[in-house]
Amino acid sequence: MINRLASSRGMTLLEVLVGMAIAGVVSLIAYNLLSTSLVFSENEKAGSSLRLNQESGLEQLRQDVQGASSLSFQKDVLRLSFANGKTRTYTLDGTVIIASTAGSESVVMDGVEAMAFEEPGVVKIRLLRQDLPILLTDRTFTAKTGAPPKPEEPVEPDPPGEPEEPGGPNPPIEPEPPENDTFCENEALKQNDPLIPSPDAMEAFVVCLPGEQSIIPSGASCSRDGTLSLGYQQSTTVSAGNVRVKALNIGQEAHLNIVNGQLLVEKDLNTNYRSRLTTSSGVYTGGSVTVSNENIVSTGPWKIGGGLHHRFAAKVTVNGPLIVEGATVLDESTKTNIQGTLIINGSLTMKSGSSLIAKGSIASGTVVLPENGQSALFQTGGCWLVRGNANVGHDRNIQATKSMKVEGTLTLPVAAKLSVLGNLLVEGDLVTLHQSTLSVGEELHVRKDGHLGNSTVTTVEKKAMFDGHVTADFNANLNVKETLHIKGHTTFKGNQVHLTVGHDLLNEGTFTNKYASRVHIGGRFIVRSNYLLPQEGRTVIGKDAYIQGSITSEYQPSMVVHGTLYYKGTIPSPPTGIQASQVVHQPDLDVTPMFGE
Repeated sequence: MINRLASSRGMTLLEVLVGMAIAGVVSLIAYNLLSTSLVFSENEKAGSSLRLNQESGLEQLRQDVQGASSLSFQKDVLRLSFANGKTRTYTLDGTVIIASTAGSESVVMDGVEAMAFEEPGVVKIRLLRQDLPILLTDRTFTAKTGAPPKPEEPVEPDPPGEPEEPGGPNPPIEPEPPENDTFCENEALKQNDPLIPSPDAMEAFVVCLPGEQSIIPSGASCSRDGTLSLGYQQSTTVSAGNVRVKALNIGQEAHLNIVNGQLLVEKDLNTNYRSRLTTSSGVYTGGSVTVSNENIVSTGPWKIGGGLHHRFAAKVTVNGPLIVEGATVLDESTKTNIQGTLIINGSLTMKSGSSLIAKGSIASGTVVLPENGQSALFQTGGCWLVRGNANVGHDRNIQATKSMKVEGTLTLPVAAKLSVLGNLLVEGDLVTLHQSTLSVGEELHVRKDGHLGNSTVTTVEKKAMFDGHVTADFNANLNVKETLHIKGHTTFKGNQVHLTVGHDLLNEGTFTNKYASRVHIGGRFIVRSNYLLPQEGRTVIGKDAYIQGSITSEYQPSMVVHGTLYYKGTIPSPPTGIQASQVVHQPDLDVTPMFGE
């Protein structure tokens, strides 16, 4: 059987035996790895890799991770930040790497979703959604940031070799980028804060764990499954140290106060009606957290391994960062105040009357804020990163103090208001619906299409770029203070659209106006295809105009060019309504160089 396995995989018998020996001592949640090597790519060129089942590769990764002050995953990129201001970025190429040795340890950087043999001897492992906590067992070693590097093993840039192009293998550790980064790309979103308790064993004053001697305060009870419970109106203060329990249940109107220690709950934490939880130090919850109606919760830094649910009128204050691995739901009239960074690796849903204020940056999965006449308050003092789609809600000023990045589609529902004081990057479509308002303090970049609805107002204080098409409905208003670049077609589907551009307008497709629209360009007007002048519409160009196609017009058009009008195809004859300092027919006109190509 072993010979058949070896021949089917293109491997030697020795390689199969070694792979089976390694797999026998490595445990990753529910998977056993039957492979002789796992490939880790560090921004390397094709064919070059670091095999982490070798001791040198494993130690290199462990030194980097343990010596880092923080690490984060974004798509397929692992980013390590160090206390000396340097960073190291690893491109995982769609994989997450489990490094193994012949001993009993494995470095677990995340769960896996699927495994597949991409080639003989190489296992490709896909990222698992970070919905569930990864708890330690006696056979698992979890690499953590924040551990100081050993003096004899400092974190250094890779040794110099042959010159490489930027982005090639073994990139040097670069300084951290400035705080006011572009499009949230470099915002420091710490996945592991040293102030948050670790699930490692820690000395505890209060203990409620299965199979261990219980140490509990008066007024509380400890069940066989390790659940610490406070009954109705019980009030308990712990001032002598840490609290470690399997699960925690705070009864109605009960109060648990931890003065000088940390709270570690291996599974779920539940509070009941009008109960209170206060801690001065950090909290770690391996499972989900439910904060019930009219609760008051005040904690230090907090990490939640599952989901988070704030029920009606709950008030939650976190004096530090909050990390939630699962989905977060904030019910009606809840108030959530985060004094540090908020990281939600699942979705974020806010209901009517809820408020979320974070002093630092916010990163989350898909965002859904209230619609249909309801409102919510959302404010971040830093960057707003959405790893999914974002629906920013109705009739409320949603504000990001710095930049905002949406990795999916950004939708502004009817009458919604979104203000981004920095840059805004949308990886998918930008959709603004009836009477919504979008304000961008710096640059706007939309990777796909822009759909501007009826009576919407979109204002960009600097440059704007759409990599796809742009459509505008009745009375839509787009105002770009500097240059506007549209790589697709521009189509005014509704009448009376207003487009104002302070500098140049570069349009790589066809530009089609509609009745009574207004186009005012302060600089050059560059269209790679055709341009339609609508009935009773008005176009004003501050400098030269370049039309690589033809100009067509409807009844009573108006086009004023304060420079020279160059065109390749045809224009109306006579050119009724077209005024320019000079009109030049240029059959070989090519505007490609003007697009920077």
